[in-house]
Amino acid sequence: MNQPDPATYPCPACNSPANLATGCPGCGRGPDPEAAEVMRLGGAIERLAGEVERARQGYAEAVERLRDAQLRRNELAARVRASVTVQQTPAPVPAAPMPAPEPAPTPSARPEASTRTTQNVLFILGGLLLASAAIVFTAVAWARFGVVGRASILGVVTALTLAAPPVALLRRLSGTAETFAALGLLLVLLDGYAAWYVNLAGVHAMRPATYAGVVCATTACVALGYGVVTRLTGPRFLALVVAQPVLPLFVLHAGFGMAGWAGVLTVLAAANLAVARWANRARALSIVAWTLTGVALVSAAGPLLGALISGDAYGPAIRTGLVLILAAAVVVAAAMAGPVPVLRHVAAGAAALAVVIAGARVALVGRPAWGLALVAAEIAALAVVVRALPVRVRTGPRAGILAAAGLPGLGVVAWALLLGLDAAEAALPVWHAELQPPAASNWWVPPAIVLLGVAIAVLLPRGATAEAAVGTGAVLALALPGVIGLPWWAASLVAGMVALPLALASVTARSVRRTLVYGVPAGLLAAHSVAAGLARPASTAGVLAALVAVGTGVAVLGRNRQRIVGAVGAGVALLALPFLLAAIAATAGATPATVRAFTAAGLALAVVAVVIPRGRLPEYAVSGALAVLLGGAGLTLSAVAATPLPYGVYAGVAVLCDAVAVLAVLPILRDRPWTGPAAAVAVTVPAGPALASVVPATWAVLAGPYAWVHKVWSGTPTGIGLGVDAPVAPYAFGPAAATLALFALALLVASRAGRPALTWAVVPATPAILATAAALQAPWPTVAALSLAIGAGAALVGALRRSSPALGAVALIATGAGLAGALPTRAATLTALAVVLVASALCGLAGRVRIAREAGWLVAAASAAGLALAAALTADVAVRWAALWVLGAAAVTLAVSALLTCSGRVEGRLVEGAAHATAFVALLLTIPAIRHSAGVCTLWGVALGLRALLPGEAAAGRRVRVAAAATIELVAYWLLLVASAVATLEAYTLPAAGVALLAGWLAARTRPGLHSWSAYGPALLAGFAPSAATLLGGAGEPARRFALGAAAVIVVVVGSLRRRQAPVVVGGTVLALVAVHEVVRFWDLVPRWIPLAVAGLLLVGLATTYERRRRDMARLREAVGRMR
Repeated sequence: MNQPDPATYPCPACNSPANLATGCPGCGRGPDPEAAEVMRLGGAIERLAGEVERARQGYAEAVERLRDAQLRRNELAARVRASVTVQQTPAPVPAAPMPAPEPAPTPSARPEASTRTTQNVLFILGGLLLASAAIVFTAVAWARFGVVGRASILGVVTALTLAAPPVALLRRLSGTAETFAALGLLLVLLDGYAAWYVNLAGVHAMRPATYAGVVCATTACVALGYGVVTRLTGPRFLALVVAQPVLPLFVLHAGFGMAGWAGVLTVLAAANLAVARWANRARALSIVAWTLTGVALVSAAGPLLGALISGDAYGPAIRTGLVLILAAAVVVAAAMAGPVPVLRHVAAGAAALAVVIAGARVALVGRPAWGLALVAAEIAALAVVVRALPVRVRTGPRAGILAAAGLPGLGVVAWALLLGLDAAEAALPVWHAELQPPAASNWWVPPAIVLLGVAIAVLLPRGATAEAAVGTGAVLALALPGVIGLPWWAASLVAGMVALPLALASVTARSVRRTLVYGVPAGLLAAHSVAAGLARPASTAGVLAALVAVGTGVAVLGRNRQRIVGAVGAGVALLALPFLLAAIAATAGATPATVRAFTAAGLALAVVAVVIPRGRLPEYAVSGALAVLLGGAGLTLSAVAATPLPYGVYAGVAVLCDAVAVLAVLPILRDRPWTGPAAAVAVTVPAGPALASVVPATWAVLAGPYAWVHKVWSGTPTGIGLGVDAPVAPYAFGPAAATLALFALALLVASRAGRPALTWAVVPATPAILATAAALQAPWPTVAALSLAIGAGAALVGALRRSSPALGAVALIATGAGLAGALPTRAATLTALAVVLVASALCGLAGRVRIAREAGWLVAAASAAGLALAAALTADVAVRWAALWVLGAAAVTLAVSALLTCSGRVEGRLVEGAAHATAFVALLLTIPAIRHSAGVCTLWGVALGLRALLPGEAAAGRRVRVAAAATIELVAYWLLLVASAVATLEAYTLPAAGVALLAGWLAARTRPGLHSWSAYGPALLAGFAPSAATLLGGAGEPARRFALGAAAVIVVVVGSLRRRQAPVVVGGTVLALVAVHEVVRFWDLVPRWIPLAVAGLLLVGLATTYERRRRDMARLREAVGRMR
């Protein structure tokens, strides 16, 4: 690679060539040594990069050589180890192996623990051992010494132990000092135990708990003083821990109850908190004090909870409340002294909650009847107090009071909901409820609800006052009638009176939030008012009339302000309209059918109200459509509950109204894809019962005629001739026909939105027409003829005009029912089959789509076979001879398939398959007449042969048909053999082998490369295998054995001449089998010396010609392998 001249470089200013001698000739810039140095370094970098790459490649090659050498060495070492024998024979000295690279020095292990840690662990373990020794000595060995000895021993040991730490501190052995200090203070405790053990100074006069408290207090004081004097840390910890049981031990026998013990533990917690605050600089001691404070408070919680539950008088309740407030004060003090600011708010909230609980407990114990009101008053008063607190300290108490108000508030809300549900349940069954007298009054509940609402309103932000007021009013409206004993109709009245201003306020609200705040409770209260007013028709009419009026008013007011709210009001009014008319009719004493008719009329009026404003007020139209869907569901459910009325008709009306309403608003909702599935789900409610109501009638007219299958040509039936009993109300033919007609109308209406619905309207229209005829008691065969005509017409329309799955289903079901209904008489059957044949043939000839043509030809083939069979049986022809009539129909079908194939129609193959199926049916009809079966097979084989002779037929198709014809003729031949009781095996197998050989020969002619096993293997196996199997089962006839051997020789010779593998292998195998069979058969006739001589000669021959035979066998294998 050419390197640039170090003295030249491109000019940084104009990029012209420059040098260090003259500078840049282009711009006159002087020599620039740095630019020249940049060019020089660039060249050096390129050279170094090449050297680095070459070094890297050399290193990789060296590593590869090293790896190969190591692998080779390991292989050689393995061989050397494997060659060593048990006798340790000397072996040549191997070459010196390549010296292995020296291992890298192993880094020294780093210490896993510091010396200080090790020292502390040793101190702790040693201290524990010494403490254990001291305890054991005091407990076990103490009794072996006298009083003086005991006192001397403990005193001396304790003094020496406590004297050791100062000495250790002088030598700066703080760890040793801490350890001995702990041991010495432990010995002080043991001294106390020893004094009690020997009753020193009459200590038994004190109670054991008091004495233990004195010992613990003394030990704590000694430890504290010792720690102050020696400035050791351990004694202070010990003083704090040992001081914990002092106060509980002193008051153990004071007779405190659970509240008293909670107070004792709270005082202990306060003392620990004071220590934690005092020892703030000593972090470890402070942590222990905080931990003990928490333990004391948690320990106080159990007795305090027990006192709250078990207290049933003023005194215990007041004491428990004071202790609870004291504990809350300690918690607040702990939070204030702690480093986490958030905990201060939490503690303040908990304290506020504790004050509420304390007061509530006293109130509930003192005045149970006034308890809820008193608790609510307390919460409201505390809420006012908390609201007056400064903002910086208000957060925690406000949360606590809100929680305190929320708990009874949730209970009141749940109670109000239960009262509302009770009022609604009392109104059931609808219009026939058993009215109950008013319950006892409880006037303390409404004030409690109001006070809780006031407390929540005071505590919440100012913007949430409206929510609190609305919620309080709603809860009061639900609970008031039930708690003050108002009459049954008051529940609807009170709820409606509260809902009315809320509904009007939702229209005038200026924000969505306020609209929801007013509107949602208004809707819930309106629903409750309706549910509670269902006890009598008059009350229902009054409530619904008011609901319609309020909804209409909201709709009018919201048209220019809040359209969404107005649309909701319009939807509510339209939803209530049908049931208002029903309630008015029931109030007037109308029959249930008239009441349902009024409901349906109201639903129709609602639909009209949806259709009219859909262009100017789309929101109102959508809301009205939703109301129609819900109203249709209500109409359906009420009709189902009123059985035996024909509920299907009303459900059908609901479906029709739903379809009209949805179609009216569908253009408005096209950009909302979720509306379609939602509407479909809503329509399912009336559609389900409607479909259920028409199932019996539909089954009777479409499936009932199939009962004639078991009574074919039994004579003209009487009446309708359906074959099954007619369904009764509410599933009779008349209501079912009306319901199906309504379904068809609904689908026609839906067709305005999409063309497929128009053809699907035929599905319910078909059973509607048939059910109408059945309802009019039309005589047989009217229903069957109508069914057949509808099916044929649907098939023709679907094939010639517009294909549709609906038309196909109608054609299949209706035609089948019509054919089944025509089975009672011969003439009707023949006529029906002829009609089906003509209609299906027209579909096959003139169908617009392939599937219609194929279906038409298939039905035509089947109907032609049925018509032929019916005609033969009508002419009193025996079944085995009637098979020839059916075979004639199959031949005609085969001829039609040939014509279709010649004309280039793709359905020709399918029609030919139908012809074969028809011929197979004809064959089945001849069973068990075997000769007639043979005749059918013979004739059909001839037909197939003629079909193969048509001009223009493809060679492959002609070969297949020739082979099939030969196979069918073979079957006919076999059937004749069976009929003649021929038992010779070869009479069956040889013709089959001949047919297979013919097929193989035809295949080999068209495909010269075809292997002989594929072409002739089946034929050879079919010809030889059955006859050869007879040799394995016995001696066999001599003629058969001779013929089998001769045939095998011929096949081997022909295969050898034609160089085909399959004949040589099969023929040779059979020939060998025949030879072995003959040898075995005549083995006993041979003298005994001959086998020995033969065996000796065989061994000699094998010994002398082994190599030659191997060579010959190899040549034979190659020769056979080259054959096809």
